[in-house]
Amino acid sequence: MPDVERVPTAAVGGEITPRGVMSHVMQGWQATMIRWARERPRVTPKSAHFTIGRDGRIVQHVPIRRQAWHAGRLDPGEPPRWSLLPPGANPNDYAIGIEHEGFSGEPWPDAQVQATIRVHRWLFAELGLVPSEETVIGHFVTAPASRAADPGPTWPRARILDALRDGDSPAVLTRADYDRAALRAFLGVREHSYRVREDERWQYIEIRRPMPTTDRASRGG
Repeated sequence: MPDVERVPTAAVGGEITPRGVMSHVMQGWQATMIRWARERPRVTPKSAHFTIGRDGRIVQHVPIRRQAWHAGRLDPGEPPRWSLLPPGANPNDYAIGIEHEGFSGEPWPDAQVQATIRVHRWLFAELGLVPSEETVIGHFVTAPASRAADPGPTWPRARILDALRDGDSPAVLTRADYDRAALRAFLGVREHSYRVREDERWQYIEIRRPMPTTDRASRGG
């Protein structure tokens, strides 16, 4: 991916055929995975194509058409729930892996959300993938028992999908974004139009603050 950091890892396999992009939460820190990647020739048997920090830092570790080791272990007696995965196949052969710094259940900072949207957009364009719930996936779809909380309930899947489907449009804004916009309008911004998702419907909310009128005659003009 252009314009991102690269820290190659020795934990890489052969060629793959990506069918989806799988998000993970690290249950830890980006610095740990960067350290593992740099520990050549010793190989820590874990890697991802990308890691994304809570501050929005993007690091690529594995080329997107090579295997990263992020989702190979399946749950005994609990079959995967990803329809694009061939029966008995290793998920690492079909999924791009993105590890996100943090812990399951923690809110994702906006910088991290915007960074993962940026990576997803590039991947979907580069690989020719179509955005859907079968191509934007979490680790839980291939390990529903042991990874039920990966990437967890705060994973912004809807925002990622909305951004992919909107092409070059900004990511979907939240109620908090709307509240900030209202404050800006109150403080003097003349006009804003924001798209806000409420009750699974799109709603366009426009905030207007009229420009102050001027008495041209009183100014001699």
